[in-house]
Amino acid sequence: MAKILTAAALVGTAAAAPCAPAQQFINYADSPDQMRISWSTACAATAAVSYGTSPTAMQTVTGNAPSQYTAPLYTSPYIYHVTLKGLTPGATYYYQVGDATSGQSDVLTFTAHPGVGAEIPTTVAVIGDPGQTSNSASTYGHVSVSKSTYAMIVGDLSYADSDQPRWDSWQNLIANLSSRLPTMTQVGNHEQEITGFKAYAARMAMPAPATDENNVWYSVNIGSVHWVTLSNYHAFGSGSAQYNWLKADLAAVDRTVTPWIFVNTHAPWYSTNTAHQGDGEAQRKALESLLYKAGVDAVFTGHVHAYERNHRAYNNKRDPNGPVYITIGDGGNREGLASKWLAQTPVSAYRMATYGHGEITLVNATHVHWGWHTNPDAEDQTEDDLWIVKGQDC
Repeated sequence: MAKILTAAALVGTAAAAPCAPAQQFINYADSPDQMRISWSTACAATAAVSYGTSPTAMQTVTGNAPSQYTAPLYTSPYIYHVTLKGLTPGATYYYQVGDATSGQSDVLTFTAHPGVGAEIPTTVAVIGDPGQTSNSASTYGHVSVSKSTYAMIVGDLSYADSDQPRWDSWQNLIANLSSRLPTMTQVGNHEQEITGFKAYAARMAMPAPATDENNVWYSVNIGSVHWVTLSNYHAFGSGSAQYNWLKADLAAVDRTVTPWIFVNTHAPWYSTNTAHQGDGEAQRKALESLLYKAGVDAVFTGHVHAYERNHRAYNNKRDPNGPVYITIGDGGNREGLASKWLAQTPVSAYRMATYGHGEITLVNATHVHWGWHTNPDAEDQTEDDLWIVKGQDC
């Protein structure tokens, strides 16, 4: 039986030095030969990362001085972002953050970007609305057991709800996973604050386009997929910065290199759950035609705290040329599951309210496998799975 990690097991080892690094977090950066390393400390220190393909032969690079942000009755830790460059695709790297004077992390490992190409197989974990409960820990634990098979995690975040210390507790919760597995984030309504997305922008250093100062919409190529992240909570109508960026981004995709296009955003465009009905409708009306014309293959969302897989669709009807729409907002947040449903429509294929995560395996240029893995007990259960095949309805 696979061992599922508890919340306590997910928290990284506490460091003794007063300025020792914590909350380590890695993500892909602006090109496939890069990895961005982030962490925090209680006092200002050198933004240094030592890394290499051997733990006994590591070079050290330094980045910009750390930053902090403030909120009422709160000052963040010192936050660091350093980008490693010139990495070999698929290679295992050892790394350590901090410096010997102020404190260093343990030596950790990550696998570099697998590369970009139509025949490069990769597997990605998808998590929606995780938060930081015991159910969240169970979901992260299931992902942690399989982390060696995943190229990255895609999903949203902390359920901080403007309570800034919850950002710290969430990053501590996931540090043992996020320090080793690249995590590509998206914003949800629970990351939105009176000041916008100040905490998110300070903590998450995604590969943002020049028009997006908060890193809330961006794209990344991995294996055979071009993966696009959008925001429901920034302007997306025709002529907006996000709309113009998305239109140009989709038009630039080379389908001979990345034959698959996936999109994730927070609020679902298709849902038969009673919760949050219509929250994604304005974005659907504004952007669905762009996705349809570009031949987007699948759209992943959260917000509704349940699982629902929809058939390929366009304009509220089944359409063999439209994307598969999947809601996976069942990561484990403190608001609980959304278990009340409306009548099932012809677009809706499968739905269930229980906790879990998704797994998408990019097999080749024509076949992708999707699986929804629930976590009611210590064994990783697959409740729903689907082959997404180019040119076929599903």
